[in-house]
Amino acid sequence: METRATHDTDVRIGWLLKLWRQRASEVELRMQGPFARRLRAQAEGVNADASRVSRWESGRLRVNRPILRGYEQVVGLDHDLLVATVEGMWRDHGLLPRGTAEPPSRREVAGGLDDCFQRLDAGQHDGGTWFALAGLVATPGTVVYLPEPFREEAASRLVEEVPRAVGQAWVRRLEAMRGMLQDELMRPHLVRAIGRQVTEPSSQAVTDLVANLHEVGGTAPLEMMVRLARHESAPVRAGALWGLEHRLVVHRLPRELMPALGRTLAMVVADDSGRNVDLALRVAEQLPAEHTGSVAAVVRQRRGADATVQESADRVASRRAAAAAMEALEVDADDVLLGVLGEAFDARRPNLQHEAWMLLMVGPFRSALADHLVRRCLAGDPLADVHAAGLTYLATAAQRSGVVELATAHTGVSPGHAFRALAHVPGALDPRVAGGVPGADEMYALGMGRHPRLHRLAEDPAAPAEVRSAARWWVEHGGALHDPAAG
Repeated sequence: METRATHDTDVRIGWLLKLWRQRASEVELRMQGPFARRLRAQAEGVNADASRVSRWESGRLRVNRPILRGYEQVVGLDHDLLVATVEGMWRDHGLLPRGTAEPPSRREVAGGLDDCFQRLDAGQHDGGTWFALAGLVATPGTVVYLPEPFREEAASRLVEEVPRAVGQAWVRRLEAMRGMLQDELMRPHLVRAIGRQVTEPSSQAVTDLVANLHEVGGTAPLEMMVRLARHESAPVRAGALWGLEHRLVVHRLPRELMPALGRTLAMVVADDSGRNVDLALRVAEQLPAEHTGSVAAVVRQRRGADATVQESADRVASRRAAAAAMEALEVDADDVLLGVLGEAFDARRPNLQHEAWMLLMVGPFRSALADHLVRRCLAGDPLADVHAAGLTYLATAAQRSGVVELATAHTGVSPGHAFRALAHVPGALDPRVAGGVPGADEMYALGMGRHPRLHRLAEDPAAPAEVRSAARWWVEHGGALHDPAAG
């Protein structure tokens, strides 16, 4: 796993702000001076001038939450679109500022809590409600007491929603959960809720929940993640390996856990298949050699001459895909955009790839780029699966017909990638995608799309037991969650 230097992260955040400013609906605001004046007038606590705007947007001066909020307000973006995404990037790279913001007043806290309670009680909440609640509960310097029954219910509801959320709905909920894991009163309730989801045999899409257990702090959750890396469920194993890899790179792992982790990785490599083997080997590459055991030879092979040649070929392919996307977007030369696209199409570095798609998801090129991805998939692009993976981040209702075609026609996209892309498109699942005994990825698409076939599968004695239990879980919990602004 690779992490990005502080300066490079700030450059990309500044680049995102600049892109949105240059596309403000009021033409005058596309210039730094007028934009700074409007920002100073509308954004509370933001001291802006043309020089500061220039430094924020070049990455020379770190932005903060009030500045991000100000950009959202002035440009007219969805509330929390920038804040949740950027704070997630900071958290991933160990850069999240702590205790630097002015704590909210008692009146602000009370008003914010009242709004969150009302929305949650009425079932009219979205990811923004959870993100706001986390901001009140986990803000350094602020003590907010929530009754224990509410903490337990809120933790259960949030943990149940995270696996089904898509796009910005997912970003807000995930960052809310990660933030509240830092609060000593909310933490035990969230850990218990995650534990219930993970230990329930029929639970679906638990990878993100397991991956973020490392946010809890202390040794006990990390010991649990080492054990979960041997879990019988492939999604649970994947989540544990993702979280351990992140911990090794950004926060480090206690040395006393490394021997057990090395033994676990050897078991995964020997017994698992597909993606989890690659995950386990990437984790092993971060361990000291004395703890990699039987995996050491495989790690050395991955670093050998043949691997270097393949890596070079993959890098060339990702650069070509990035250049083709730039041409399709019809944008002027933009080195940052080209770099982000290059990482988005580079499947060798999944954590940087994920961050790149997240940036593109909240940027102004989302719709045009999603159209390009669909076209390349249908044309049989050599990187069709990578393009389809990008659609799980970028596709909206506007790309629905194209994504349905990917899942129903014989294209260069593997069925798993096509179904997962379809699962993230708003709207009910196309009835044509409903034949045979569903595999894991098709079941995910059926569940996220609230397909009526789920009810039949849940009670079908001829269906495999794991299919029946998965169908029952989706019937009970519901399908994909898209916040109101989702396309």
